[in-house]
Amino acid sequence: MQDRDDIQSEQMEREMRKKLNQVFQNFCDKVVRQTNEAFDFDSPFNELGFFGVPHRSSCTLKPTSACLVNLTEWPPFVITLDEVEFVHFERVSFQLKNFDMVFIFKDYTRKVQMVQQIPMTSLDNVKEWLKSAFINVFSVTKRSNLYCTKMLPVKAEIVFSRVWCFISHNLIYFLCTYVPF
Repeated sequence: MQDRDDIQSEQMEREMRKKLNQVFQNFCDKVVRQTNEAFDFDSPFNELGFFGVPHRSSCTLKPTSACLVNLTEWPPFVITLDEVEFVHFERVSFQLKNFDMVFIFKDYTRKVQMVQQIPMTSLDNVKEWLKSAFINVFSVTKRSNLYCTKMLPVKAEIVFSRVWCFISHNLIYFLCTYVPF
């Protein structure tokens, strides 16, 4: 008896979710039509979603063509890729289960955003997504102080210029670690 009730409630939930998705899709289509395509709605790539800790708790982060988002947990998490200069991966070692990702913004006075505890199994998908968005990445096997807030304004001209990709990431790590402020 209870199994039938459970199956029926699951079926009703699936139908309700499908109905809500259709209503939301209709809303998006109407907004785009009425604004003469001034607004564009972006859908997440669910298959590229991965777990991470952007604030204090683990959540599912979903990439879109223009952002990395989590809108289901509080506080919401949104990073617009147009504002990102490059991404730095830390603790990238296949001996570890997780790695960290640091977003360095084009505005070097803005505090960097870190997403921690991303499963190592997601590394290739994350790199492919960033590569498709033309975001440069580099990685180190241990945690560095690259995201140090006092370093960014001082060393931005030296290290994070538009030609940073021609500099070895070892040199960048050396500059960030050993060059005094």
